[in-house]
Amino acid sequence: MDHPDLDQLAARLRAAPQVDAAELDEIVVTLAEHRDRRVIEPLIDLIASRRADEMVVRAAGWFADPALHPALDRLAATRIGDLGDDGYWFQVDRAIARCRPEAVVDAEQIEVTLLAATQASLIEVGAADLDVALDGAYPTTEVVLRHGDRERRHAIWNFDETAPDDPSTLDRAFTLYRIANLASWG
Repeated sequence: MDHPDLDQLAARLRAAPQVDAAELDEIVVTLAEHRDRRVIEPLIDLIASRRADEMVVRAAGWFADPALHPALDRLAATRIGDLGDDGYWFQVDRAIARCRPEAVVDAEQIEVTLLAATQASLIEVGAADLDVALDGAYPTTEVVLRHGDRERRHAIWNFDETAPDDPSTLDRAFTLYRIANLASWG
């Protein structure tokens, strides 16, 4: 279901020629953070025009949609030597990795492995009364632990909001550690 504020932002986005660059960036980032698909084409246009600043590129990576991958690849191909800010190009590389068409399949395999490892760990430590499941899909998949009517959630891919993971960068051992800490109901 659409959110009225997001609808207003999407309407402003359609009026892009009348919107200044800073406001446009803010609109794009907000819609991407809410995974609003109306931002895909404007993101592609911004990236293709090379007007995408670091926050817009980060938003593309956060959204992690394969439709963004070709534009991001073309952007990366335009890098000339050492020109440009390393932080910007780091975000471009990160967005490319998260938007890879194969990332969804790779992520699903990792998520199933994490779920099985978590379930085995809970049984091993005698906490089999906890229910563990996955909710959502890459890049917003969460591990959900339930004990009776209590519930805790942990984002797999977006744990670090400034540098969200993709299947090639996820530290699985640390992720399992974070999930184990989530299971401590104290």
